Amino acid sequence: YADEFSQNLNDCIDHFNRLFNKTNDKNDDLVSVSAPGRVNIIGEHVDYNDGFVLPMAIPLKTVVVGKHNHDKNRVCRIKTLAESISSEHSYVEFSLNDLNPLDKSKYLWANYILGVIKNFKDLDSLNSFDAVLKSNVPLGSGLSSSAALEVATYTFLENLTQSSFILKIYYSFHYSFLLIYTLFSFSFFPGFSDPREKAKCCQKAEHDYASVPCGIMDQFISTMGVENHALLIDCR
Repeated sequence: YADEFSQNLNDCIDHFNRLFNKTNDKNDDLVSVSAPGRVNIIGEHVDYNDGFVLPMAIPLKTVVVGKHNHDKNRVCRIKTLAESISSEHSYVEFSLNDLNPLDKSKYLWANYILGVIKNFKDLDSLNSFDAVLKSNVPLGSGLSSSAALEVATYTFLENLTQSSFILKIYYSFHYSFLLIYTLFSFSFFPGFSDPREKAKCCQKAEHDYASVPCGIMDQFISTMGVENHALLIDCR
């Protein structure tokens, strides 16, 4: 799936440039993230009944690409490239000052994003942004496309709130900074959340904005999945 992932990433970047990069900036501060779907090996439908589950992440991912737009009214603009969503309902604009859910019959995909933003721990310091997203996690397939979208969105917001600071250090220290960033990303930089709290915020977004009373399994594995490993979760 590596080629498909690369193609989806390039599609997002191309659409971002066409839709939002009217001044042909170099996009040095463009943020690109992804989060995986999952399969569950043991414990179907028991994560919301205090059971044990054994999911694993899969190489099907949701990609989000974007950057700050510095809109004075804190208006965000988001485009999904999902083929299952009509072009009429594939684009939304909303202000960070008004994060009420949208019409679920038309913009359910956007409500997942709105819910994550509402529950983002650094919402007060978040600036408005433009973003494009695409996923190869099939909708309605039981592979947790919703959790992949939620976790990708939260990861995007984490990186977005740190992008200016990170870029300044990166251009000063280059490769030395990559080691520092890898070792201390969750503790040294205040914009990054504990993975468990991040998963819980994404779960709450699904409860409140999509009206789905899901357990914690999907968000946990999408946040903490490791290649070639399953994750045993005690949901008590």
